[in-house]
Amino acid sequence: MLVTRLRLAKLYRPYREQAGSVLVVGHIPVQEVAAFTSVRVLFLAQNATAPAGVTAERTVHVSPVVLQKLSGLKSVGGLQAVAEVEAPGSHDFLAESERGALKRLLALDCVQDPGNLGTLLRTASGLGWDGAFLLPGCCDPCNEKALRASRGAAFKLPLASGDWQELDKIAEHHRMAYLGAEPHDNPGSATTSPTRSEGMKGVCLVLGNESQGLSEEAHERCQPLSIPMAGRMESLNVSHAGAILMFALSDAGLDVVRDARQFVV
Repeated sequence: MLVTRLRLAKLYRPYREQAGSVLVVGHIPVQEVAAFTSVRVLFLAQNATAPAGVTAERTVHVSPVVLQKLSGLKSVGGLQAVAEVEAPGSHDFLAESERGALKRLLALDCVQDPGNLGTLLRTASGLGWDGAFLLPGCCDPCNEKALRASRGAAFKLPLASGDWQELDKIAEHHRMAYLGAEPHDNPGSATTSPTRSEGMKGVCLVLGNESQGLSEEAHERCQPLSIPMAGRMESLNVSHAGAILMFALSDAGLDVVRDARQFVV
């Protein structure tokens, strides 16, 4: 019964959210995630040892057949660990101690590729952003591929999901200006009605769907922001573009710009 429950927790997002558990597959992913959340059950291959630094409420050595059922993989060659961990909770960005406490928030608008989503969360965490907000249509941040790409950031970075109305309340509460990433010289940018940024204390960077770009709701709210492109390329992958923009908008990026000015003739 436990194997069946954990397999369902991996395969079906609604059940996973109800159970409050996430299944993490692989020695390194388990080690990365365990640094930020509790491990409820650690399943190890026979004769395998727990990943360094990982402690679990319960540890069980199982056969390759059981590991395969838990992981959902066709082959478990080299697989040594699978863990049931406590799912990351939804962060309440309105509960910050004071208005304007949130300075940089990443909002993902129907980003569906788990590799892109995980990479963006990892980048936001690495660059010191305050959190991420997942709008409708985004893939599950606890998807196995997303977890691998995020390197545990889905558990470390404050994370919430909801609709535009909820995000609007957060942006208003913390006086954040909306910036929406758009391809350079996108004709649609001229038709937007960007949110005024005067008096704002923070920024909410909105990144859109891999193929469709920003949604209509995003266009209604965001001031367009683009990366100048040299050559014949029209745009970058959303995770690459997001990394550049997050760095440019971070304290580290602003410091680099200030330092670089002394080299400009």
